[in-house]
Amino acid sequence: METEEKSEQEKEEIFQIVGMVGGKIDGLGNMSTYSSTDFCFGKQKTAIDSNILTAAILTEDLYNFLSQESKGAKIFITEKNRTETIGNLRNKGFSEEDANKKVELAKSDLNLEVLPFYPECQADATKIFEEATKQFKIKKIETFLQDCIILAILSKNGVFNYYSNDEELEKVCEKILPKIRVKQIKTKEEVKRRELREIDKLFSNAGIFRGKYNKKRFKKNRAKR
Repeated sequence: METEEKSEQEKEEIFQIVGMVGGKIDGLGNMSTYSSTDFCFGKQKTAIDSNILTAAILTEDLYNFLSQESKGAKIFITEKNRTETIGNLRNKGFSEEDANKKVELAKSDLNLEVLPFYPECQADATKIFEEATKQFKIKKIETFLQDCIILAILSKNGVFNYYSNDEELEKVCEKILPKIRVKQIKTKEEVKRRELREIDKLFSNAGIFRGKYNKKRFKKNRAKR
């Protein structure tokens, strides 16, 4: 454990040297558990998926984060997201009645607007599905068509910002439906770990981060570049 902590500390020193920390690492102790978003609620229509909504209902910190970020503006979900959330809560041990109550309360507290299914969205979803399966090996193929229907509904309603931690969906939208931006909600620690991995990759590719980190050697190498 000591070795791992030391390694993390060394990596943070690298952040400081190359000026990539900003407030992301320095402010960790004084900020919310969750990473702030660059989506602008109110000015841009923004939706959340069923897993995010489920997690918010079960986690007070995330619930408060969404409430604070939205500042009273509407957050969109589809009817499919709503029913999936109820199903998720049932799987967590809630009765059907209690699960429905939890979702209804979230609708009120978070100012959720539920978008209905439109029959014409089925054809649009099928096109997204077919194009995506040509370009990608979809791991969650059994539920992916439903994801495509949700994307089609969001698109029809001009909702182009979508909170989802589904990295596969994020890649699909980048390539096939770029007008919809998929944004992940991560805890500060998750953001930190991800950026530290990126820094590892950066220095490894540059050939200047090998073995045990040496700050003096790094500064010397950096000055030569």
